[in-house]
Amino acid sequence: MKKIAAIIIIGLISIMLYRAFYFTPNTIEGVYINNNTSPVLEGPNSETDTLKIFNDLTFENQAWGIGTYKIDRDRISFSYSYEYGKAGYSTTVSRAFLSNKIRISLNSDLGFYYEIIN
Repeated sequence: MKKIAAIIIIGLISIMLYRAFYFTPNTIEGVYINNNTSPVLEGPNSETDTLKIFNDLTFENQAWGIGTYKIDRDRISFSYSYEYGKAGYSTTVSRAFLSNKIRISLNSDLGFYYEIIN
């Protein structure tokens, strides 16, 4: 009986860790809003800035325009064109424990992130 309980507990912990640190295009697809309240050197600056992530590995954003992204577990890399050529931004994706609120970090030191709204 103790072995079965241990297996169940290990299984539940494994599922929770998988859910917390593994993302796919299906899980991150949606509209995100920026919580940034002050200017930063590069990237989104407006509180009302939105990021739309699509399942086909593309995105739309007011600061970066239209581009593509790659996701690897809890890392996301955005690639987009701008006036001097190609640019990119790589960051982390996270989800609060037992929550569906996904966040994409913009600046972890300042606490700026995109949070999914739908």
